[in-house]
Amino acid sequence: MFGSLVSSSLAVACLLHATFLAPSSAAATAGTARHMGAVTDLVIFGDSYTDSCNVWRSQSTTSQADREKYPFPSCPPAPTGRADGGNSWPEWIRIDQGQRETKGAPPGGKPFKKGQWNVENYAQSGATCDNRLFNREPVPDVLQQIHLLKTKYNTTSPRSYLKSDPSTSVAAMWIGTNDLGFFLKNIQGSLEILKSVDPDRNGTILDEISCTVRAFNELYDFGYRRFVLLEAIPLQYTVAYGQDKGSNDTIEALVQSKNALEAHAMTKFESHHENASVEIFPTYHLFKRMYLHPEEYGFNNVTGYCYQSESNKCDNPDQLLWQDSLHPGNRAEHILAKKLVRFLEGDRGLHLLRGREGV
Repeated sequence: MFGSLVSSSLAVACLLHATFLAPSSAAATAGTARHMGAVTDLVIFGDSYTDSCNVWRSQSTTSQADREKYPFPSCPPAPTGRADGGNSWPEWIRIDQGQRETKGAPPGGKPFKKGQWNVENYAQSGATCDNRLFNREPVPDVLQQIHLLKTKYNTTSPRSYLKSDPSTSVAAMWIGTNDLGFFLKNIQGSLEILKSVDPDRNGTILDEISCTVRAFNELYDFGYRRFVLLEAIPLQYTVAYGQDKGSNDTIEALVQSKNALEAHAMTKFESHHENASVEIFPTYHLFKRMYLHPEEYGFNNVTGYCYQSESNKCDNPDQLLWQDSLHPGNRAEHILAKKLVRFLEGDRGLHLLRGREGV
């Protein structure tokens, strides 16, 4: 049954590929700019592709002194707590806008003048959408991350409504890599392996997509009206999943099925929620293009990696697409940040995807 689901969904994904389908208007997203309205606030949920240091702060290896020194939303200097070997993409948005670094501020700074965004990052490395479906406890899943938003990271009683202007406030989510990992970790070039029993896996890809809808439902009830969902990247090009070439078609089908089904779910979400707007950022297409046209983005190695950390300094790490076997490197995250800002300003199509953004 799942094999037929993947096959039919992949056909849908191929149709979406040409237009970078955003649920509100396929035609508007195909290749022309689209007026999105100003942004003042951006709240983000996700996993290690986005986390700055939230999980680092809770790890047993992190001293109590460091936890007290860097309470949410502050972080130690990069790369500590980040998975990309440098600043995470939410930090790059703040840095590129020239925000001001002050004690207790988020990494990259706080807005101090008009046009700069208040960026709140609740993403947690290792997270899935719902631990009840794909268990990564004690890492907070997306639904628990929303609770952290409402309680200012467990420092107040839960708020019941959004205080910022919903017309200029955007809720973004990039989740699914760890969820998909429950299906991909034992893959051997056949979808049959997807039926294997995993005690920590209690859901299907459709359940994961339903969780995304539940999360947006909760954020809508809280007051958000503008949403951005970042696609899953082409995992078949990562070092972790790309070694077995016989598995690549299977992995590609699974990832594109998730993206296509999620796009369909967001269309339905919009139709059932007054004034809601969901935009889907073409992360899959961006990373595919980075992999296939590396020179366009300043990369000279897209098949290997060098793990950049405080204790391990790589030669020219920005020339590598990958930081490790699964995570994009710092240049890729910086390029992503710049393109997401342009996306929220209305850019679409190949014009958006092409080029390294001066990074």
